Formats: sequence, structure tokens, C-alpha cells
Amino acid sequence: MKKMIFCSVVAAAMATCANPVIEEGSVVVTQPRGGTVRIAYTLANEPAIVTVDILTNGVSIGEVNFTNLTGAVNRKVVAGPQEILWRAYKVWPDRRCPNFSARVTAWPLGLPPPYMVVNLKAQSADEALRFYVSSNAVPGGVLCEANKTTHLVMRRIPASAQTFRMQEPIRTQRLVSFTNDYYIGVFEWTQGQQEALGCANSSSYKCATNPLETMSLTTFRGLYTWPDGGHEEVTDASSLGKLRSLTGLVFDVPTEAQWEYACRAGTTTRYFWGTDSSSPMATYASTRSDTSDESFEVGLKAPNGWGLYDLYGNVLEHALDRCVDNGSPDNIEVLPPGHFFEPGGFPRGHSSCCTTRGGKARAASNSCQRNRVSATAGYAGNGFRLVCPALIP
Repeated sequence: MKKMIFCSVVAAAMATCANPVIEEGSVVVTQPRGGTVRIAYTLANEPAIVTVDILTNGVSIGEVNFTNLTGAVNRKVVAGPQEILWRAYKVWPDRRCPNFSARVTAWPLGLPPPYMVVNLKAQSADEALRFYVSSNAVPGGVLCEANKTTHLVMRRIPASAQTFRMQEPIRTQRLVSFTNDYYIGVFEWTQGQQEALGCANSSSYKCATNPLETMSLTTFRGLYTWPDGGHEEVTDASSLGKLRSLTGLVFDVPTEAQWEYACRAGTTTRYFWGTDSSSPMATYASTRSDTSDESFEVGLKAPNGWGLYDLYGNVLEHALDRCVDNGSPDNIEVLPPGHFFEPGGFPRGHSSCCTTRGGKARAASNSCQRNRVSATAGYAGNGFRLVCPALIP
């Protein structure tokens, strides 16, 4: 076995000695015969999410070239000596590999990498959850069919200690502040993902890569007592209950504030592309010229600035917040002004209806903000996008 190069990186997001770190001098890269590169390292202090960057001549070879990593990488890792395997011959088939170095990073469980991918057919959380530093690092690419059907791709939203003005500029606005980051689905929840969990597909227009629709919020959660019952009141047999059981993470549909903050991606204009005009809608929203509610495959149009697809068009997305029709121009009550911290919306007795956000295939341009729907009835053109805390147990 030929020793190629040594390197080490101390990786921590906070400055306390208990934070996970890669021990100095512990990273060793070797290449046995056959073109497989071995990366040994030691994780110290506490469990962490571990990622790696592979370099030659001090420059990254690019994440797309090492998505075939195995071992103690891209997942939660316990403290102690660990090993990563990279099949370099998949990238350099002639096996004449240059000298590689490796930059190993330990992410605290409370500040995981930007992308999380859930294997919906896995048997345990350890097998199901994988983490990546960018969309390029996601195996197969974010847009591949598997990531729209048997896997769930989530994007971490940088919300911790952030405040934004909710509702577009032409309306009464209110300040909303967040305490923590959260993950949100890159795509709307699809029929393939629903079936991968072993759950019923209620959709009128059957296609594995299209959004799940024609299902009520109550059915999807099993219960709709929000906000009185909090996130905990979800039945085990529901879609969300099964996903929680698989991953150990508290998945749910987003609050209005979570949805809008993720949709805006740091912009302050009416639409996330940076203007108050809906004219660029066709670039970002899958729409129809007729009055059908038939949906489209997710991810066909351009994403917003944080890599989220179909926020406008395709299907309306359920939010947790309750609302009523109060005769306003949009046929929905206006949110009260003020400064709110992680708002959960109106109390349970306020209404049996919930809010939907975004737009749908036949009404993208005039339905991009807030709408109202019964929480107990399923409608064609209404679907879901999922969130969960960016805190790995």
C-alpha cells in the first residue's frame, strides 16, 4: 500500500471544546491497488455529520466526481477512528490517479450540511439519512428521477436569528423572527414518495413524479389540531407519522411564515425573482392554458435562489396555519401586523380551514400568495411540501 499524502482539518461551527472536530494529523489518504482511495480520520469529542472534499494540487476535483463515497461519510458518525472509501476508478477509468488530499469536515448535529436526502425505502434512520454540502454533491443530481420518487431531498434554510417582513409589499406587513434553521423539501411531495412509504396515492392524475394531490391536510397528518396540539399530534399510520418513524425527525407541513421565508430566498419584492411583476412566471411555474387541475412533474422549471422548485404553479401547498374567509379582496383574512416569533397562526377554535400557499397549474399568476381550503377535504390541485427542524438527533 502506497502512502500518498497526509492532511487534516479541524472542522467546527462553534467555539467550544465539546464541539466535534477532526483530530489534527489524523487524516491519512492511501490508495491500494485497484483504484479505490481510502481516507482514514479520527472524529473527536462527540457525534457529527461528516463530509469530505477531495483535492488534487490543492484544488477540489468537484463534488460531482466523488458522489460514490462509502463508509463514515455524508451521515451521522460517532467519535473515534473512521474510514471513507472512494472508488476513484469510476472517475479516472485508466486508474492513473494523481495524488489526492482530503479535507474532512465535522458538522455539529445542530448545524448540519445544506442538503439532506432521505431514502424512503430504508429500514432505519441510520440507513435513511444522508447529508451533502451542495446540490452537486447529491448522488445522481437533485433532478434525477430517484430524488423525485424514492428519495426526499431537503434544503436547509438559513433562518436562525433572522427576521423578515412577511407578505408582499402591497399589503399590511408584519415582522417574523425565527430561532433555528429548518429543512424544506426541494420539491413538492410526490406520488412516488407517497407510495415509497407504503401510503395510499389519492391523486386524480397518476404519475410518480407528479405532486401528491386530492388529499386533505387532516388525512396527510392523521390529525389537525394545530396549533393547540403542536407538531406532536400526528398519527403513526399517516404519511407524516411513517416518515417520522423512519427518520426520527419531526416532519410536518410548513407554517405560513416558514413557507414564505423559504420562498422569498432573501428577496423583499412581491415575487422571489426580484420584481413586483408576474411576467417572468413562465420561467419558474408549470402552468396550463386550460382550466384543468392536472399537475406536472416536479422540477421542470427554474428554482428560486435557494434551489426550491415549483413554489408557484403546479399545485397549491398546504400550510399549517388556520384561516377564515372575511370578505377581503383575496377572499381570505389579512394577517395582523406586529412582530411575531415563529408564529403558529390562529388557534384551533378560529376555523376548520387551513391556508395554502403558492399557485397551481391553472392559476399560477393570480394565486402566488395566500389561499384558504377546508382541512378535512381533498382537492385536485392541492398538495404538500415538507419541513423538519435542522437538528439531527
